[in-house]
Amino acid sequence: MRARHLTVAVVLVIGMVGPYQSDGQDLGRLRYVASPDEIARFFQGKLPAGDVWARDNARYLHLMGEKPLVETPGPQAPQVYRLLVETRPYGIPVLVRLSIAPDGNGEVIGKIGHSPRFPDVLTVNRIAKVSQAEIDEFLKQLADSGFWSMPVFETIDPHHVVMGEPGWMFEGEKDGSYHVVCRGTSSLASLKKAVMFLVDVSKLDLASTTTRPDDGRKSVDKIQ
Repeated sequence: MRARHLTVAVVLVIGMVGPYQSDGQDLGRLRYVASPDEIARFFQGKLPAGDVWARDNARYLHLMGEKPLVETPGPQAPQVYRLLVETRPYGIPVLVRLSIAPDGNGEVIGKIGHSPRFPDVLTVNRIAKVSQAEIDEFLKQLADSGFWSMPVFETIDPHHVVMGEPGWMFEGEKDGSYHVVCRGTSSLASLKKAVMFLVDVSKLDLASTTTRPDDGRKSVDKIQ
């Protein structure tokens, strides 16, 4: 009888502890802030650690399971490009990573995070092959855009500031060279064709991010 009572007690304790562990993990993700060292690894010093682009995007990349782009290339994929979009109006993160093999073919990974609070909960996570013809088209668009010589940040015209538009960050790693460009939608200019190419080949639906995400994390809300 005592053994039976002990078993019941252990089950009750586990049942009580389990949810708190889950809530603690959720709360940890909510409070996660990328360190200056991690930001430097992700963006190779091109984005200052105190900049909002660096802080927010490093958090998204980390929680969405991404590595610094400079750690991604290898013999099988000497060129890698990555797009991260903070959509509007709800800030849902969308990520596309394209790896290009030496033979000219490619592989694209597309991810959509649940929300800015829980980007690690992926509502979409897919991999697709990209043909050599499509890669050739993308690389031409990229060359025409002048990406590798673009300034990281746009020059702000205080008389023509567009508020509340999606934020686009585009990274590239090729032959040991890394570059990143951060723009609002209205300032993509010559880069627009290349980044929209990535969205198209990944078959991600940006329109789906205009629907308010259902946030069922009530236990986390209670802890805050």
